[in-house]
Amino acid sequence: MVSRRGETKIGYISGPVDARVVHDSWRTGTPLGYFGTSYLLQFYEIAAELGVELIVTTSAAQPRYDDVRPGVHIMNRPRRAAAGLRYHLHEIAWLWGRVRETAASGARIIVLTDAMFHWWALLPWRWRGVRFVNALHCAILRPAAREPLIRRVIARLLAWCHYRFADPTLAASPLIVAQVKALSGGRIDATLFLPTYAPAQFAAIAPPAAMPQGDFHVVFAGRVEHNKGVFDMLEACRRLHAEGGRRIVFHICGEGTASPALQDAVRAADMEELFLLHGFCDRAALTQRLSESDAVVVPTRSDFEEGFAMIVAEGVIARRPVVTSRVCPALELVHDAAVEVAPDDVAGYAAALRALASDATLYARKVAATAGLRAAFFDETNGYGAKLRVVLRRLIG
Repeated sequence: MVSRRGETKIGYISGPVDARVVHDSWRTGTPLGYFGTSYLLQFYEIAAELGVELIVTTSAAQPRYDDVRPGVHIMNRPRRAAAGLRYHLHEIAWLWGRVRETAASGARIIVLTDAMFHWWALLPWRWRGVRFVNALHCAILRPAAREPLIRRVIARLLAWCHYRFADPTLAASPLIVAQVKALSGGRIDATLFLPTYAPAQFAAIAPPAAMPQGDFHVVFAGRVEHNKGVFDMLEACRRLHAEGGRRIVFHICGEGTASPALQDAVRAADMEELFLLHGFCDRAALTQRLSESDAVVVPTRSDFEEGFAMIVAEGVIARRPVVTSRVCPALELVHDAAVEVAPDDVAGYAAALRALASDATLYARKVAATAGLRAAFFDETNGYGAKLRVVLRRLIG
């Protein structure tokens, strides 16, 4: 136990999110503009329930600011861009500075959700009485990639200087649960949490036809980056078009640093009619895209440390078959409703989509399998907020 309720301050070190917008959404009850689950919003709900004060730190690409509101102090501290050794040094400095500020504000419990590869550097803060809660949203080691030496060294440092202390730990996938158990020498049985949703969010999305007619529409929703597999999907689209047969149309929902390059590549491949770039899709727009889709594709490449990939769950809840690889740990939980492809296998993705578009029995079987999987993502007791609430109650007494 750290202190009594009413006297407790809890820190929350988050990533590049606008915590003010999320707080406004929580305070007013207005839904956020984007489709997915907001874990920070759930944290605000828990804090209000427990009657604790918050110090929330983010790294949004905005000017540095401090926004002090009733019960919460929001600090945005943008990161410095760097590569190689400088990247790691900057990350350590950023993380150390954030913990120092948070502790100086009176927090003795800090929930860590970002800069996860450098948590080992926080060892001295334990000697000063700070308690950490690990909230892991990404895999520590990539399941389908050979890790470079620096990543293997970092994993050892995490094992020796962080996970051996058996902090309360939440994990976004069974893969992460297993990785934490291994790195902690069996000391930590991390608690799995799922992205959870209100059924009303999907009420407007009708089930697909037993076998869709006409063009077969596939949705990709996520960051437009090379390691998210969007360029692989453009190549798959080109190959499918060259093969002939039923037209398969890709809908790319999202933005990223690779958006301009992807636009150029689509034009160069003359695929504008089959590979549609919708840009950022808010909640209403993505609902519409899912409603009009026949399947969802999540082609994350093996060089990205995926956490859960919420769009996998969202596709299943929308009763759409999902095509993905084991790079996405969510596959383990929805396998019956998915078609698994080998990581980074463009031909495999093309073949899987062709199979769904042409095999009525396969398509119907995958759609039917979603029925038994949806309930887990509607159950709030499986969610991040419910799991974190248990941990924080135990820590503050």
